[in-house]
Amino acid sequence: SQAIKLKPDYADAFYNLGIALCAQGNYHEGLGNYEKCLEFNPGKLGAMIGRAEALISQGKLREGLVAKQRATGVFRFDLEAGVTLRMGEEIETA
Repeated sequence: SQAIKLKPDYADAFYNLGIALCAQGNYHEGLGNYEKCLEFNPGKLGAMIGRAEALISQGKLREGLVAKQRATGVFRFDLEAGVTLRMGEEIETA
C-alpha cells in the first residue's frame, strides 16, 4: 500500500498486493489489484494468472477458466529451444 501511495502507477505494487490479498482469502480486492496492475502492464503474466485464479476462487468458473486459458496461451517459453512462442509463432530471442 505504501508503494502505491508513493508511485500510483507502479504495476508491481498492485500485483504484490493482489497476491497478499488473495492469500488472505480476499479475492474480490485481490482481483481489483491484479486488474489495476494489468492496466499499467498488460503483459504481466503473473497478474493475468492471478486474476484468473481470483475469479475462479469467487465462483466465476467460466470467466476464470477463459482468463486462465488466455493467459497461458499468450506466452510460453521453451527452455530447451531458447525461443519464445506467442500464439504459435516462433520469435527469436537474443
